[in-house]
Amino acid sequence: MTSEEGLQMCQEERAAREEKERQKQEKQSRKDALNKENLVRRANHSATMVFTGALTINGKNKAELGDIAAALSLDMQIDDKRTKAQLFELITQKFEEKPELKNDACFSGMFKRGQKRPAP
Repeated sequence: MTSEEGLQMCQEERAAREEKERQKQEKQSRKDALNKENLVRRANHSATMVFTGALTINGKNKAELGDIAAALSLDMQIDDKRTKAQLFELITQKFEEKPELKNDACFSGMFKRGQKRPAP
C-alpha cells in the first residue's frame, strides 16, 4: 500500500465516521423534538384526555403510555429514558393501588369489556 492509498483510506474512514455522527445527532434531534411535543400535549391536555382500547403493553405505544401516566399524575416518574415496559408497569401499579380510577371517565374506556353483538 502506498502512502497515497493509505491517505485515501484514512479520509474515507473519517468521512464515514463523520456521517455516522451526523446521523446520530439528527436522530437525537428528532427524538428531542418528539419528546417536547409530548410534554406540551400532556401539559395542555392531560386532564381532558379520554383513553380507549385495552390497556395492554402491545396495545399501546410508548407515547400513549406516557399520556396515560401523565393523566394519572405520574409526571415525576416519566422521562424519555423509561422503556415502554417500565411505563406500563407504573401505570398498572397505579390502577392496582387505586382501582376506583378504572371507573373514571378518562380511563373507563380502557377497562370496558367489548359488548357482543346479538346473534342474527
